[in-house]
Amino acid sequence: MKRSPADVLTTLLHEAAHALAEVRGVKDTSRQGRWHNRHFATLAGELGLVASKDDKLGWSLCILQPATADTYSVVMAELGAAMRAYRHTDDLPDPAARPRTTTGSP
Repeated sequence: MKRSPADVLTTLLHEAAHALAEVRGVKDTSRQGRWHNRHFATLAGELGLVASKDDKLGWSLCILQPATADTYSVVMAELGAAMRAYRHTDDLPDPAARPRTTTGSP
């Protein structure tokens, strides 16, 4: 939950690219799903991402295209509000961490 709304949307679209590959019958990864090939990069591009190549993961690293960020700006704002509401509870003290008090009995 420490990620930005744009990062979360990027992850969702990344996973949607895998779903699109599955529906279309396209093999987009190898090495137990770790290596992302050029087919993945193409599908990610269709969904508004720019995939770049990593030496260990292939075409896995993605960023939002500027037009995609514009298209989803309202969604990202709503996502950000929801994430802040959830994070609010992270700021509350842990009840188990409170120091114990005594009643003053000897």
